[in-house]
Amino acid sequence: MALSQGRGTETSNSYKLYSGIDRFKVLGVNPDLETLKSWGVNLKNEPSYTRTDDDGTKCADIVVWVKSVKFPDLVTHVDFTVRNKKNEATIEGVHKTEMIDCFGNTAWLSDDEVRNKIVPLLKSGKPSPFYPQNMRPSRRGERALTEFFKFFVNVADSHDYKDGGWVLRSNAENDANYRFEEINKYFLGDVTELRGEIEKWPEDTVKLLCGVYSDKSGRMRQTVYPDLCFRAAAATAKIGPKFSKEISSRKAKGRLSNHDYIFDEIQEWGVTPSSKEESNE
Repeated sequence: MALSQGRGTETSNSYKLYSGIDRFKVLGVNPDLETLKSWGVNLKNEPSYTRTDDDGTKCADIVVWVKSVKFPDLVTHVDFTVRNKKNEATIEGVHKTEMIDCFGNTAWLSDDEVRNKIVPLLKSGKPSPFYPQNMRPSRRGERALTEFFKFFVNVADSHDYKDGGWVLRSNAENDANYRFEEINKYFLGDVTELRGEIEKWPEDTVKLLCGVYSDKSGRMRQTVYPDLCFRAAAATAKIGPKFSKEISSRKAKGRLSNHDYIFDEIQEWGVTPSSKEESNE
């Protein structure tokens, strides 16, 4: 990732670590060394945010710096990687591509569904919350980044849930359009589009799950889980089980084995060990 000097946050004021759920204010995205220093974050070298994978795929590391509302001394980052490559897979013997609509919703569509702009169905046979009329292939990693900004900006939902399926709201095109249209620039290091969103909504916050992990040297570091987030108004008691289910699913696949999370209100890590989920397997 971009922060080769360490994934954890090291500030000039404190080395406290935190775990749990909180509202976070967004400070900026892909900052330079001087900007980081102004936030109390010390890195040795100027961070780099673009690279190329071994297979030649261009990658954009999107590092969003955030500050906890409850513990303002916690300045940390949420890391996303967007790859300039379509997300494709064979699912139950059918070739599918992850598509993204004009509302920032994503869905896996077969070649026939893409060609004929068919709304993909849920397992129940009811329509999913997806609008295929103005879709394009999603880049790998784009979904998580889009969801983060949608919840941060508090964009309205495009669909309503009715009778077991999803129905497009009549005024969705007026208040729910949200998709990154300058994503090709990210691979050149230009994230002006993302910075513009932060500048427009400087006081907005987003609900995130932070935790700790042990690096290769055994040192504990701060981390924020990037693949699931919620609107600022979401109740912690309601979203805590959702975070827990998500992390448990990742662990079952052999991931996050050295991470610890608390699925409750944020607190200083290690203060109440009994409330932690032990994940150093």
